[in-house]
Amino acid sequence: MATAYQYSLFPDTNSIRLIFLDEAANIDDCLRCHLKIISLDDDELPEFEAISYAWGDPIFSHQLLIDGQRLDITLSLFSALQRMRLPTAVRVLWADAVCVNQRDISERSQQVQLMRKIYQGASRVLVWLGPSGLEVPFAMNLIEKINALFDKEIAHNVDIKPETVSAEQNAMWGLPTFDSLNWSSLVLLFSRSYFTRAWIVQEIRLSRSTLAFCGEYEMVWNSIVKACYWLITKSYQLVLPEESTRGMFQPLIVGMTNHTEDSIKSLLFSMNYQNATDPKDKVFSILGLAAEAIESKDTRLLPDYSKSTIQVYRDIIHYMIETHPDLDILSLASICPDPGQTLTDETVNFPSWVARPDLETPLVTFPKVSHKTSSNVPPFLLPSLDEDALILRGICFDSLASDRRQGLQSIQDSEMFETMWNNIAHEAIAYSQGKDRLWALYVTLMGGRTVTSEYAANTASYLADIWAYRKELFEEAKMRRRTPSNRIELWGEELHASDQTGSATRFKNSMTRLSGNNVLFTTAKGYIGQGPPWMYDGDIICILFGGNVPYVLRPEGSHWRFIGDCYVYGIMQGEGLKDFNGDFSQTEIFEIR
Repeated sequence: MATAYQYSLFPDTNSIRLIFLDEAANIDDCLRCHLKIISLDDDELPEFEAISYAWGDPIFSHQLLIDGQRLDITLSLFSALQRMRLPTAVRVLWADAVCVNQRDISERSQQVQLMRKIYQGASRVLVWLGPSGLEVPFAMNLIEKINALFDKEIAHNVDIKPETVSAEQNAMWGLPTFDSLNWSSLVLLFSRSYFTRAWIVQEIRLSRSTLAFCGEYEMVWNSIVKACYWLITKSYQLVLPEESTRGMFQPLIVGMTNHTEDSIKSLLFSMNYQNATDPKDKVFSILGLAAEAIESKDTRLLPDYSKSTIQVYRDIIHYMIETHPDLDILSLASICPDPGQTLTDETVNFPSWVARPDLETPLVTFPKVSHKTSSNVPPFLLPSLDEDALILRGICFDSLASDRRQGLQSIQDSEMFETMWNNIAHEAIAYSQGKDRLWALYVTLMGGRTVTSEYAANTASYLADIWAYRKELFEEAKMRRRTPSNRIELWGEELHASDQTGSATRFKNSMTRLSGNNVLFTTAKGYIGQGPPWMYDGDIICILFGGNVPYVLRPEGSHWRFIGDCYVYGIMQGEGLKDFNGDFSQTEIFEIR
């Protein structure tokens, strides 16, 4: 058996290794290569291609022979190298697991700082989606059809027209029915782990051109981007399974041509559903894209694998609050995992205000539209010797009313919806009776936005949707011999006189997408809101300076625990601070741990 490969040290901090992969006529031939150290400053830098792939299971069960020595690699990388090996010529490649000594933390930290240069310098990026499956030809065929629709529409318009797809419209476009093999195959393709991989954003966005491989099939990456853009713009995310639409959003993030507005904040939010072998990579993978990180001399923005995960996340949050005029970054944090998820030893003791990267949070956060809860007052961050303490100024606006939380998924049952509707009619005393309360309920159920993340504004059509949904549930209740509330019928009188025709399906799908697992709640002052499902009696609704949204805090002795952000109808544009005159002595200090 060949001896294990021993890496030689780099001569300087701007050098990388390149793989010179030997040719082979047979795909099953042994993988052999030569590794060469080159400088990125070299005027005669050899042309090379960079591989972008998901590591897969961290089982190093396959071998690559480097100058006769053995390097153990994963099945995923082994398959990628087999597929990309040329039959009659050496191919020059860069792949992280081979070109970087993964056991040397110092080298990993130094090399990850060169990722931007590496992927910009590559002549092409080769995407490995994994081996082919029975679904791939059907999915590829559908992508080609959608590309044709994209090209046809863009030839006559500046952009693709946003629409809400229906079965009829789908048929008019000449696409297969939703229950066809083509759509289920596309769902399987976009459910592959590659599409939710953290590093994909930097690797592909920085490339000159990108080619995707899936087994023996290959496709220009931009074809995937165009298909995703068309599907999302036509609201196919409302009719396709959520696990596939997560994968559809990622090519959109990567494929955007205008990167001038990349910010650390927007990129970190895009990482919410992304996966990384090392949780720290959810931060490190975006630093090569954000201009503020590239130009900054702040050491907190330098990738360093010797840091603990908690230190990396704590540093980035402190940096964001200190250097930005808002607290939006706090919306990444949540205190409670999904019951099916397990905390790692390192992250179980995270401060409540620090996002936990080992969790895939099911929550919907709210700073995606133009909320200004703290009236543009900047963050008031107080210094602390304790790194786990975040000390901010703000006001306690309200508290959660007892036993007034209801899961938004549960209101798809007619009886639960009627109970909620009656509660709002009785308890939402912060709003006027009738249509005003109905509108408050609708906007709160949507978290203040539409499915396209715009602020809800078209009152008549949106109210018609919620009323159509109520009538649909009412018909179900009648069939089950339940008696509807007279009060609810009175709420609809004004709508019955309207010419608007609502869509119950549009309301239900939009609410599901925009609310996730959140709950509807009522406050002690009679406001209604939407927030995280682990809110309890005694939690407060707090306006922290710099916060575009309200936050839920829980008292714990002398400090507070961060529960999450929330939406409260009637205070999102600064109404809760109407009496604040700039005198900070009249505000409160919140030490959050």
